[in-house]
Amino acid sequence: MRAAVERDATRYQGDFGLVPSFRGGLHGGTVTAGELGDLRQPIVFVGDILNTAARLEEYAKRTGLDLVVSGPLLDRLALPPGVEATRCGDLAIRGKEARVAAYSLSLTAR
Repeated sequence: MRAAVERDATRYQGDFGLVPSFRGGLHGGTVTAGELGDLRQPIVFVGDILNTAARLEEYAKRTGLDLVVSGPLLDRLALPPGVEATRCGDLAIRGKEARVAAYSLSLTAR
């Protein structure tokens, strides 16, 4: 996706006045989904997992990282070739007593 955006950066800048960028925070676990409201009933997702992922995304934004993943999730993943994890440390996450191990994910040089 990054390569496609970079390839079309000039067009995006000309058409929209900016080039898209992406950032994210990832954590894993159980999430509750449900419908909220009487008429339109949008689907809503709630849970500590989403809050932690949002805090990891905030950390990514503050530090200029593209993608930050929690240690517990990284332990369950097999990273594909060309992707490396770099330890960010144990982060104090707002709303959580225990610190969360965090890693940035990035593409390795080809």
